[in-house]
Amino acid sequence: MNHGLAIILAFIFRYPLSLPLAAILQGDGPFKVVIGQNAIIYIIVPPIILIVLGSFISLKTIYGTNLYEQVQTRFIG
Repeated sequence: MNHGLAIILAFIFRYPLSLPLAAILQGDGPFKVVIGQNAIIYIIVPPIILIVLGSFISLKTIYGTNLYEQVQTRFIG
């Protein structure tokens, strides 16, 4: 659930927090960064999908074991 909350907060706050940085990069600074929208999507979307899948699989694994198995695997591994 914590990962889901983090993802939701990132979607809400990423745009307003990135506006000052975008204003700096669009000005006449010492360097220019040209990154297309497709590149940004390819960089952001796969990690989000992997985090959601990993969280789902780990929770399913944890809830699929009993307390004895959870304690046993915690101290062994």
